[in-house]
Amino acid sequence: MNRPIAWARYVQACRAREVPIDGGLARFAARYHVATSFTELQFNNLGQSAVLGYTCAFRSGLAYSALESLDRALGSRRRKTPVLSAEVEQMFAHTRAEKLRTMLADELDDKKLISRLESIANGREYTEVAPLAAGVRHVVFHGGFTAYGSGAARSPFVRDLLDQLASATLLAADARFERHLDEQA
Repeated sequence: MNRPIAWARYVQACRAREVPIDGGLARFAARYHVATSFTELQFNNLGQSAVLGYTCAFRSGLAYSALESLDRALGSRRRKTPVLSAEVEQMFAHTRAEKLRTMLADELDDKKLISRLESIANGREYTEVAPLAAGVRHVVFHGGFTAYGSGAARSPFVRDLLDQLASATLLAADARFERHLDEQA
């Protein structure tokens, strides 16, 4: 099973203290499991390149959904967990990600989020890419994403960017969960 790195430690601590597993943290672990065990979407009558594009974007959205659920469970709605990745930031700023940047700017309604994405694209976020993860999650789950419109269908570079974003997001979730356990110990 693909659980957060410190999940067994958390469950063991709950058993030792004879307290139930927190429902919010269980929801985080379930979403994390879905994000890390997800392999590929399947469609009828859709080309393989489109399937690959949707799969990468969906994986990234699932990863951010897991991180969001962790932040909610920890009561961190205002102070969201940062997702740090210089590699993702550089990839997002690259000309090969222009279609993805344009699609996000066109499909997102949140002016503050759009501004943060522009900062990432211009190298002014200092490797903080959580706004990119939030934007991708939003357009994927709210119908604004298309594999061809984002460039993900035809560009292995964009697919790699989305996969790297998902990995960075899950790493951030693992690190935040471990910090939480350390703080509670």
